[in-house]
Amino acid sequence: MKSFHIAVVAMCAAMTSAAEKHWLGTDAANPTLASVAENWSPAGAPTAADDVVLDAGSNNNPMTWDLDNGVASWTQSDYTGTVTFKTGKSVSFSGNTYTAYGVTQTDGSKSFTISGNLTLSSGTWTHAATPAMTSSATNLVFYKTGTGIYRLLVSVGGNCMIGSGVAIDVSAKGFTGANSFYGPGYANSMASHGGMGSYQSVGGSNRACCYGMVARPQTIGSARSSVGGGNVQLEVVGALTLNGNVLAKSGDNAANYSGSGGGIFIHARTISGSGTVSASSGTVTSIDPGGGGRVAIWVDEGDFSNFPVDNVTANAGNGHALSTAGTVFLWAKSDATFGARLIVRGNASVTTTQANYRYTCTPISAANTNELPALTAIVLSNGANLAVGADVELDVGKILATASGTTSPRFTMFGGRLCVPDGFMVDGFGFRVFGEGASLAVANNGVMGVASGYSMTIDRRFLLDGSLVTTGTVSHTAVSSASTNILDLVVSGDMTVAGLIDVSNKGWDAKAGPGGATEVGMGGAHAGTVPGSTQHAYGSITCPTNHGSGGGVMSGGGVVKLEVGGTFTLNGTIRAYSSNNNGGGNGSGGSVWITAGELDGNGSIDAKGGSYGAAASVAPCEGAGGSGGRISVWQTVGNKTRSEWHVETTLTGGTSSGGYRSGGGTFYWQKAQDGIGGGTVSTGFGSATAAPEIPTSDMSEKELACATVSVGSGNFLCVAADVTVGDFRLPAASTVRLNGHALTVKHPAQSQAKSVLGTVDAGDGGEIIWTRRGTMVVFQ
Repeated sequence: MKSFHIAVVAMCAAMTSAAEKHWLGTDAANPTLASVAENWSPAGAPTAADDVVLDAGSNNNPMTWDLDNGVASWTQSDYTGTVTFKTGKSVSFSGNTYTAYGVTQTDGSKSFTISGNLTLSSGTWTHAATPAMTSSATNLVFYKTGTGIYRLLVSVGGNCMIGSGVAIDVSAKGFTGANSFYGPGYANSMASHGGMGSYQSVGGSNRACCYGMVARPQTIGSARSSVGGGNVQLEVVGALTLNGNVLAKSGDNAANYSGSGGGIFIHARTISGSGTVSASSGTVTSIDPGGGGRVAIWVDEGDFSNFPVDNVTANAGNGHALSTAGTVFLWAKSDATFGARLIVRGNASVTTTQANYRYTCTPISAANTNELPALTAIVLSNGANLAVGADVELDVGKILATASGTTSPRFTMFGGRLCVPDGFMVDGFGFRVFGEGASLAVANNGVMGVASGYSMTIDRRFLLDGSLVTTGTVSHTAVSSASTNILDLVVSGDMTVAGLIDVSNKGWDAKAGPGGATEVGMGGAHAGTVPGSTQHAYGSITCPTNHGSGGGVMSGGGVVKLEVGGTFTLNGTIRAYSSNNNGGGNGSGGSVWITAGELDGNGSIDAKGGSYGAAASVAPCEGAGGSGGRISVWQTVGNKTRSEWHVETTLTGGTSSGGYRSGGGTFYWQKAQDGIGGGTVSTGFGSATAAPEIPTSDMSEKELACATVSVGSGNFLCVAADVTVGDFRLPAASTVRLNGHALTVKHPAQSQAKSVLGTVDAGDGGEIIWTRRGTMVVFQ
């Protein structure tokens, strides 16, 4: 953590005698300028040794502070005027010079410094408005970083009291929007800062429109139809008593499109009072407010027990649920219990549909988290969605969440790393992984959990260092034309599922996917074929990661891929199926691939195809059901047989109203001693009109070369092309259709084809080649 040094101007009493300077503002030519001697009583501009007083005798005349020095103290009472400070950084551009006045700091900015106490019992403080500049100024650093030209930078060496009814108000002092001078948060005709303006959610790249630091906001708000909020930096060496308002809101707009909220940073020894601190965006009467700004308050001693933290806001304005809140950061540096907290309050009007929209979030990136310490808590409420970007590492003690109606807050990872303590729970909020490279580390390789009633949504590979116990729901987002999401979870320790892993109907949409139906009433294919359809099976049998294809109406099942370093215990349910549909056109089952050290549990896995459930009076559709999906289970340490894992599996193909069944799925079982690819493939649930099918066009020719392929008793298997398997089992009453192709058995357990007891339908020239002792079985 970088230390902050307050620059306090000390004046030698032997050189300068202190005076009490009363503001008059009565000079005829320049009544507002602090540098004009005639505007003061006694005459003469204040020096750093003087005490400034604004009272009833000041006649409420406004003041502009244009001096390069601070003062000894400042007292305001019975004065209702406005004091404007031109603090910040001087900028010269194309002949236009904008000058900042104040004491120069180490970063080149100028602040207003009070060596003693600041007492504001009346009136308003603000900073100069950001000037309108030409669009060429967008190439300058102050524009690109969002720091702007003027900010209210105040250092107080003593105590600070801001009374009730008093305002430090820099609202609508940010970027103006004039001459296309909108600020770095402007995109898609909306204004962002700490949170996103409406419709910035159309794509992931637009999350970059949010800017500024979480722990120490130094940026101003961007504009749209109203001006963005300004920025306040208030450093108090002593105690801060805040009963008034510190505001950096954007300007309100009578109709649409307000600017984004500004930034506020307050650092004091202690804080008390009942005041308000807000960097929210302005309100609109119709739609599309800007995003919220950023607020941070650091307290060196004590905590926030004497100040209402609910009065500290960086909300999105009203009018549209897709505008998102900015950030509020509170840090009680000496109080480990309160610690550092990051607060995001969502939009009260957020709906369930919008809550599920993946880009509706308050994003933070590596650029936003400079100086951010370990967080005791993240506090989410009112449908908020805090999103972590790539290269961000957050150390978080807990996430405290409060639902708004039926909408729970969300924590989203578009990348980055989250470090949590042992016992961390997803409870009261939804946890989502939407980006590449996201990971979570549990301290001491401990356990995290997902509570009943809450969910973890994983769309990209997610690494969890520790163990996971879930009684809630784990899933992925449904496939779209732009994103083929899969639940890809790597757990270094143990994983116990007592709840639900559910990717049912999350696969390809209707008529989409490699086995998608071509007619409304037709089912989708995956591991098996569909009666009356020309679609073939697809995807890997041993390493399945394909979604189920859509039928004519229904979506297919999704994908579950789990890699567990320890023991995987399934006492709950994994669903990767396509639901039944009375209108026909059902989707095919999805894929479940589990790799674990050892296995335990007595739950169930379902990757079946959807069935046509209409009444018999409805005209039968031969291929209305979807085919079954795929299940693959690998043990890296254990050697349990399939019967020793007391988990029920369902891979049936769906049926039609006429009783036709689509081909079933495949189940691959691999023990540690089998070696990779040396397990057993079980096929089943085939019929005379459709069956599981091997090989697939996208399968490696070596995939089944060491595996044993076993056809289910009384079922069918179709061979779609020449294929090599390790061993082959065809029990009595089962049928394999070679369709004129060669089935080569490379490593048979027996010297003769004693395991082929069922029916072989060779087609034209089909053959089974038994490589041991050169045996070839040819069927004419």
